[in-house]
Amino acid sequence: PMEIKVKRDEILNPKPKEEIYDRDGKKFGYFKLFNFDLHAAYFLLKHIEKVTDAKASGFIIDLRGNSGGLLMILQVMLNNLLKDKVAMMVIESRESIKRIFANGDPVTDLPIVILIDDASASASEILAGVMQENGRAKIVGKKSAGHVSVGRPIALPLKAGMTVTIASFKTGKGTKLEGVGVTPDFPVELTKDDILNARDSQLEKAKEVLKN
Repeated sequence: PMEIKVKRDEILNPKPKEEIYDRDGKKFGYFKLFNFDLHAAYFLLKHIEKVTDAKASGFIIDLRGNSGGLLMILQVMLNNLLKDKVAMMVIESRESIKRIFANGDPVTDLPIVILIDDASASASEILAGVMQENGRAKIVGKKSAGHVSVGRPIALPLKAGMTVTIASFKTGKGTKLEGVGVTPDFPVELTKDDILNARDSQLEKAKEVLKN
């Protein structure tokens, strides 16, 4: 039999990746979010400040490969991006149906493009779907995973933890995402040739949409 040594250690979430691009005299931001952890909304807010200071004409939120995270962080992010009293989401549990509305003024009215793929799930799909149905963002990439759930983190002994699904989710306008996913406004597949040549045709399309 084979013996494998396993080391228990803390898993650190990667910080978001961000840049300011300049394309044909137009500046725009790029914000790659790997998960919806406790600091995600703060990092997005700081990026929006940088984009605004740079007098950029818009920004891209890259949610490709993002499998989701904390519901409360998703709510904060949507609150920062949507107008007051816009219906953000409907959460249906065994006990109740809860409708959540945006509360306050958005921190920016700059154009937004969101990148998704078939590994974008849960909070990523909710963010993309809600922004799309409210005309607040254009979506580029591949149809998302269609795996949407509301989870509650539970602490376990030895600093371990788990997330338990407690409810189902729909967008504020009642759109079901579970088993359906978000369909991009501009579908773009990464081809084998793209991968071999380290070319990101989805990101290039997002830049083109922002430019126009």
